[in-house]
Parts: sequence; structure tokens; C-alpha cells
Amino acid sequence: MSLFLAVSISFTLRFLVNLIAFWTLDVRGFIGLYLVVGSFFCGLFIPVHLFPKWLQVVAYATPFPSMLQTPIDVLSGWVLGWAAAALVASQLAWLVGLVGLARVVQWRAARRLVVQGG
Repeated sequence: MSLFLAVSISFTLRFLVNLIAFWTLDVRGFIGLYLVVGSFFCGLFIPVHLFPKWLQVVAYATPFPSMLQTPIDVLSGWVLGWAAAALVASQLAWLVGLVGLARVVQWRAARRLVVQGG
């Protein structure tokens, strides 16, 4: 379940970043920024557990740890029982919130889109 939620969160975040293309001429800079920030805060380079306490708080205030650190913690047995259930519940909450945001942004983008020609 945690792995499925992680992939879904990752897709939804990437979808949101790509929706920026409706308002800008070039989205590559935003994609690069997303990759750098997301890779750092998801725990790809350094596990989030090794961050200083203040940086852990910042990281867990974003959905990025739910994409990599949370599935690793759950699947490796780092967290068990109710703690694992709480992490999966936080992943589910992030997914619901991000999908809702993506729906609103896509709706706004579709209202802005003008297609001419045949």
C-alpha cells in the first residue's frame, strides 16, 4: 500500500509541475527545481532521519518524504505497527490533498486554454 501511494504521490506532483506549462513558455526550469528540491527532501541523497531536527520538520511539511523515505521505512521494518499505519495515513492524506489541488489547477488551466484552428 505504501509503495502504491508513493508512486501515486510522485505522479501527482509531476503532473502539477507540468501543469505550469499552461502559464509559462518554458517549464524546464520548474522541472529542474522540482527534481533538485524533491530529490533532497525525499531522502534520496541523505535519509531524512539524519537531517537536523529543524530540517526534518521542514522536510515532513512537504510531500517529498512520502515518495521515498516513507516506503523505505515501512517496507524495511524501520517503523512497525501503529507508527507504520500513521505513515501510510499521512501518505494517503498527501495524495488526497494533491489530487484535489491538481483537479483545481487543471480546471483553471482548461478555462484559460484557447485552441484555434482545425
